[in-house]
Amino acid sequence: MDVTLEKTSDLEGRIVVKIEEGDYAPRVKKELKEIGNTRQIPGFRKGHIDMAQLQKRFGKDVKAHVLNDVASDAALKYIDDNNIAILGQPIPAPDQELNLDEKDYTFAYEIGLMPELNLVFDQSVELDFYNRICASRPASAFRLRNTATAPSSRALSCSLPRTDRLRPTAFR
Repeated sequence: MDVTLEKTSDLEGRIVVKIEEGDYAPRVKKELKEIGNTRQIPGFRKGHIDMAQLQKRFGKDVKAHVLNDVASDAALKYIDDNNIAILGQPIPAPDQELNLDEKDYTFAYEIGLMPELNLVFDQSVELDFYNRICASRPASAFRLRNTATAPSSRALSCSLPRTDRLRPTAFR
């Protein structure tokens, strides 16, 4: 398996995952055996179906599922191992078609790279400070109440109307 990162711009990239048959074949075989052992398939006793029948009935579905898992796990592992700072999650590239009769596959994922921010905060930086005053509510909206943890202490809280009592006028 080969995973590479191609930077298309400063903030975009493409992860390409090349998967060979040896990377997914044992897992496909394992899942097909599990299906044969656990599912009741008409015409066969439970656990007594041969691998050729399993491959014929479920082979392409299982192979597609395993390929998707292997490719996405490889891309996420590559991102974690190389400490790539991305925004969001990798998105499969839209221009891919999958032919399940092949043995080797190539998957591509588009990623958004996090920009580098070089912010320096020291004594030379001056920031504006604003005091906000709650002027939209009258002073009677604030009241003192006892807190449950310490009955002697008092905390300032805002008394707001209960929203479960407010209904649109059309429903009254």
